[in-house]
Parts: sequence; C-alpha cells; structure tokens
Amino acid sequence: MFKQQGFTLLETLIALVVLSVGMLGIASLHVEGLRNGRTASLRTKAMTLATDMTEKMRANRVGARAGDYVVGDAGNGSNNECADDLAGAATINCTPAQMAAHDIWLWKQALQSPQTGLPAGAIATITSDGAVRPTFTISVAWTENGVDDQVNLLVQP
Repeated sequence: MFKQQGFTLLETLIALVVLSVGMLGIASLHVEGLRNGRTASLRTKAMTLATDMTEKMRANRVGARAGDYVVGDAGNGSNNECADDLAGAATINCTPAQMAAHDIWLWKQALQSPQTGLPAGAIATITSDGAVRPTFTISVAWTENGVDDQVNLLVQP
C-alpha cells in the first residue's frame, strides 16, 4: 500500500484558480478606490470654487442682494479691473455691480484654469430665489468618464 504524499495536479490547479480570482478581486478593489479618490478630489475642488464665490458675495452684500451675482453658464462677468490697485491708491472706487462683474470674471477664470483640476467643460451657475433677502444656489457641474456630477451650495449673504 502506498501512502499519498504531496498535492495532485488537480488540487494544484484548483488552488491556482482560487488564488487568481482573489487577486482579480484585489485589483478591482484597488481600481475602484482610485476612481473614488479622483471623484472625491473633484468634488472638493468644486466645493472650494463654490465657497470662494460665497465669500465674494458676502463681501459685497449690496451687489448680491441686488442680483448682480446671478449668472448662467453663458455669463462670464467682465474684467473691469475695478478691484485691482493699479495706481497704488489706498482706495478703489467700484460700484457693487462692477465688483460683482469682476468677481464673476475671476471665478469663471478659476473654473476654466487647468490648475483647478476640474475636467474641461465644467460649468458654474448662480441662481436666486428672488426674495427680499435672497437665497442663492451656487452650482459647479462637470462630466467625468461619461458620468455627470455636481456640487450645489445654498448661501444667504
């Protein structure tokens, strides 16, 4: 009588299949983790842009309450440079509407900048409910790998 020693060929092949399936599972978890990390990074960058505009609106409450910050994706504001201290003067004379237009222009430039890290074609809008003390919805939207994503921030300056 012979005693069996070691693995048979069949046992070895089954162990190899189980190990391969496990390694594929680990690889797919890693890829999913990378994808979720990228999505979280984009959401953070979009929220940073929305928060930046919130602070600009709070600094210019008169312009915000007048509706000067309401802008669709087509509106880009204007670079009227009223916010720049070009002459070295201690004060800058801007109307609230001019300041809002300049803030929107700066915001749109930041949105379109490659440094923000948002995919090309990202859009940003600001809408208002039109109340006496309005609530604004600041939206930053983008498409990544065919999936639309968006960050909305409600603010009442």
